[in-house]
Amino acid sequence: MSPWSALRNLVGADRRSGADVSVGKATTLFSRPLAADDDGSLQHQPLRGPRILVVEDDRTLTILLSDVLTDLGYVVRVAYDVAQAIDIAATFAPDLLLVDVTLRGRSGLELCAEWSARPAAAPVVLLTGRSTPEDLARGKAAGAVDYITKPFAISDLLNRVATVVQQTSGRRNGIGEIPASN
Repeated sequence: MSPWSALRNLVGADRRSGADVSVGKATTLFSRPLAADDDGSLQHQPLRGPRILVVEDDRTLTILLSDVLTDLGYVVRVAYDVAQAIDIAATFAPDLLLVDVTLRGRSGLELCAEWSARPAAAPVVLLTGRSTPEDLARGKAAGAVDYITKPFAISDLLNRVATVVQQTSGRRNGIGEIPASN
């Protein structure tokens, strides 16, 4: 089954047709074009809204997540490995990182631990096919605030993203850092 067929089965429409897709209570239209950056990565045109950095080496899943999140008002940037994620995060100042655990080169757990150790770091939600209690413990030990097991329902991912963004948005200023308390 193709990823698009799987999405259609999960949320009830085909992305290629441009049909409306119901995701929970939100209805989205997959209509925003992707533009290629100099390095060949696909990025949506910027919008106003919470900033999410998706770090995933599966390009089909990356496009799907980017489309859905962008259509819901999030500003999305994409990285396909840890080095690219660190470079993008330096200027993008994400409000949330969605990170695949199994990446080429360095792992998503390494990125999570490195990122979470920074002062005022945005929260990290891990995406993975690994679901043992030990895997969950490793993710939490690396600093992840949530751990979503693949395959997942897109509505579940969206609800968890919205919850994490809502929990942190009141504490974050306009450039993605949590102000120091006095």
